[in-house]
Amino acid sequence: MNVLQHPSRVASARRARRSRHRAGPFACALALALLVGCGGNAGSPEHLAKIRQQIDAGEFATAIVGLKSVLQENPDTAEARLLLGRIHLISGDALSAEAELRRALKAGAARDEVLPLLAKAMLDAGRGNALIDEFGNDQPATDGAWIDLKSTVAEALARKGQAGDASALVAEVLKRQPQHPRTQLIQARLMAGAGNLDGALKVVDAAIHSDATNLDALRLKADLTLFSKRDVPGAVALYTALVKLSPNRVDSRVGLITALLLGQNVDVAALQISELKKLAPQNVQTRVFEAHIAHVKKDYAQARDVALQLLKFAPNNVDLMELAGSAELNLGAWQKAEVLLGKAVFAAPKRKLSRQLLARSLLSGGRPEKALEVLRPLLETPQPGTETQIIAAEAQLMLGQTEKAQALFALAIKQRPDDDRLKTAQVLVDRTNSSPEKTIAALGAIASGSEDTSADMALFSLLMQRREFNGALAAVARLDKKRAKSALPMYLQAQANAG
Repeated sequence: MNVLQHPSRVASARRARRSRHRAGPFACALALALLVGCGGNAGSPEHLAKIRQQIDAGEFATAIVGLKSVLQENPDTAEARLLLGRIHLISGDALSAEAELRRALKAGAARDEVLPLLAKAMLDAGRGNALIDEFGNDQPATDGAWIDLKSTVAEALARKGQAGDASALVAEVLKRQPQHPRTQLIQARLMAGAGNLDGALKVVDAAIHSDATNLDALRLKADLTLFSKRDVPGAVALYTALVKLSPNRVDSRVGLITALLLGQNVDVAALQISELKKLAPQNVQTRVFEAHIAHVKKDYAQARDVALQLLKFAPNNVDLMELAGSAELNLGAWQKAEVLLGKAVFAAPKRKLSRQLLARSLLSGGRPEKALEVLRPLLETPQPGTETQIIAAEAQLMLGQTEKAQALFALAIKQRPDDDRLKTAQVLVDRTNSSPEKTIAALGAIASGSEDTSADMALFSLLMQRREFNGALAAVARLDKKRAKSALPMYLQAQANAG
């Protein structure tokens, strides 16, 4: 029996000495370390105070050993549960943190001490909606607990797309404590979401100027650089610097991996995911990233399977719904995709990506009218986004509304003039006002200078329609160089040879 598991430390030490010849030197050294390091009986105020010091010093492994010893002796030690939950939260294991903090509440830990941590754990686990439902109306007695809880609820509301409710709650918090750093940063996020990027950056820069070591402010600046300024290289640089400043901070590495994936830097992202696994083996985000890597590598079955598995633990996580839905869509299971993405839109109606993916699944199912209905809230905004315009244009084409499709493609091309897929679409839409020869020449020019295969496929189709089989074979030969490992060129070549 471990020395911390027996009421008499002296008797335990004697047993350790008697069993030395059996246990070996390592077990004896461990027993001695536990005996000396406990600073009092297991679960005593002195012992728990010592563990708190270890946590503050970042000695999590040592603290966990002590806490588990306490809980083996008395599983209902509320403070030990609370401290273990805190360690899991700091380490990035939000699900384990939530479980331990709920046990702490059940064991009688002070509600005002537990709720702020529990709320943060639920938010980090992607359970913001559940947080709002369960604790959104709680009113902690102490100012510190009230401010911390309400700040987290405000962040959950913001992530859900309820910017108005989030802003109102932020205003309440700042009325109580005008200079509360975390709430000011949430306010900055809301400003950026409302299009006031300059105002948001001003708040963030002021926070950094006030405290150059404010990692939350540095992280938000990186986030705004990535998601609002769309500056992927700049964001990678900021996240990389942040990881160097705080290598054990999980969210900094999560941000870096996100930026790397958005920049299609999959290999470096995979290396960072390996580091994240070492840092936080049980972190849910690690598995989410693994699913993203699989999706980027077009292993859609793996991406779907991981995302669906994670949804069992976080059923309201919109990121996972989008990931699983996108994977199903790419696998051709548009009906399953529609269910998942419909849930995502319901959970976060103002989220752009969810609506875009749902509209895509509806187009795959042959329902362009419904797709346009899903996109309408985005199309009515000042900045609907290029992808939204492309999907809407495709829907209008399916409905035979060529002029509307042309107008939407034209808007999209202004924003992404170098997008070969858009150029191809524009050529095909304009073909009614152009000669076949000009259309073929335009598609050939795009295909010759692009790695994208959209123009090759369109050119092949058009040449086959005109029964220009030699030209079609030339188009297939060019496609074969781009898709050498695919069976598609061989299949198309057979079609052209058959005439």
